[in-house]
Amino acid sequence: SVSLTPSCHNTPTTVRVLPTMAMRTFRLKLLKALKVAADVTRRGDVDVYLVMDDDRITKLDMIQETRDLAWWGIQNGSQVVVLAQESHHD
Repeated sequence: SVSLTPSCHNTPTTVRVLPTMAMRTFRLKLLKALKVAADVTRRGDVDVYLVMDDDRITKLDMIQETRDLAWWGIQNGSQVVVLAQESHHD
């Protein structure tokens, strides 16, 4: 399972995944769990970051989105940060 903390909530959300899941599928599952708006998802204004064991944060490069979660080092208890940039209309 992976723990994530949406900015609109004070408690982490747990998402259950298999280590063989592709990053592309994992990203979509994260966006669904966080209820990110469909237009934000379509525009691709979403970045995913992995919190490392030493508390450093690294951006996950979606060019490698076909790689599985084990390749990325995402495992039970991993923490990720999702940054979704909404557009503002004036």
